[in-house]
Amino acid sequence: MSVVGAIKTKKKPIPLLDPMKLIQTCWPGVTLYKEQREIVYSVDDVPETIVPAGNQLGKDFVAALICLVFFLRRSPCRIVTTSVDSHQLEKVLWGEMKQFINTSKYPLPLDVKFLDIRKVHTSGPNRGREVDKSYLIGRVAKEPEGLLGHHLPRGPNGQPRTLVVYDEGSGIGDEMYKVTESWRHRALIIGNCFPCANFFYKGSKRGNIKDSDGDWFRKVIRIKAENSPNVKLAHAEIKADKKPSHRELIPGVVSFRDYQNRRMLWDEMQQSIGLDAEFYEGIEVKLYPMPHIEAAETIAKRHLRSKMGKTLGIDPAMGGDNTSFAVSDQDEEEGWLCYLESLKTPDTMLIVDKAIILMNEWGIIDSNVLIDAGGGGVQIANNLRRKGFPNV
Repeated sequence: MSVVGAIKTKKKPIPLLDPMKLIQTCWPGVTLYKEQREIVYSVDDVPETIVPAGNQLGKDFVAALICLVFFLRRSPCRIVTTSVDSHQLEKVLWGEMKQFINTSKYPLPLDVKFLDIRKVHTSGPNRGREVDKSYLIGRVAKEPEGLLGHHLPRGPNGQPRTLVVYDEGSGIGDEMYKVTESWRHRALIIGNCFPCANFFYKGSKRGNIKDSDGDWFRKVIRIKAENSPNVKLAHAEIKADKKPSHRELIPGVVSFRDYQNRRMLWDEMQQSIGLDAEFYEGIEVKLYPMPHIEAAETIAKRHLRSKMGKTLGIDPAMGGDNTSFAVSDQDEEEGWLCYLESLKTPDTMLIVDKAIILMNEWGIIDSNVLIDAGGGGVQIANNLRRKGFPNV
């Protein structure tokens, strides 16, 4: 029997059209709470699913389950999982996947190797052989090349066949996100809200997006400590004027007792990240507050093609450090940096030549060329004056 759309049970094959049906069939003891079920369906239906999550809320548990459910129900199918380091990828996310494979009620048609899972045919002339063009692999998010080239055509009615999973999204660079845009049909971006300014932060902040036809393009599903069924039960008991029973509806998910302790003992940043699944925006997190960074990005985009500069600043740093060249501009409302370069200049005449090139390129008059006098700056200025720029 082919692994496409069904697995082998003692009875007739069960069609696996609904992801929850496969979960209930293979792992009848698994209970997913509301937000976890929403994530399962979102990855099936929405191009991009972003999940900012608090601590001990089963994010790797559900991410691993999604990988297997997505993979088993499509053929061919390609899934690439990536995380910030090899330990997180191998021991946590893939550790959860191996646990699911080992505890499935029915044997799964999978060949499992190190960070590499292949589907195998279970009947017919190809029995025992790998299914062509299908794999579920793990790649550490260090080099973009590992995330390139996993293309597959869509299935019938535009069915998605490729998925990329970014685990611990706060620690993964934007370049790792961009290189999968050409081939991914679905993306799951999941993690804790540690301080960052990458695609995980921006997507979480921007929130849900629908396209012009009203279809989902991106869903942001935030999992807070209050979403834990154990915490929700205690809150319901308190609301009903009952003493919390501390009963655990789902073992392993944050308990009400732990939730109480963390609310009392954790500082504001820890609570924001670990309980509320929110990015902490306090001034101690960054040298520059995020609103300032976003405003700077807006200005930079607006002046990206500008070739007019007002001033050229040069720090010769002839003690062995790099020489720095900075071109800035301003209008009545704001100023901005147009150009910045730092390079070694063992031959000091290179500084003179570079200054003249930048003056001509950016239209800067000599009276607006400013040079740090230390580290040989006086000599550089004198050389420029001899070359016809008296007002440096």
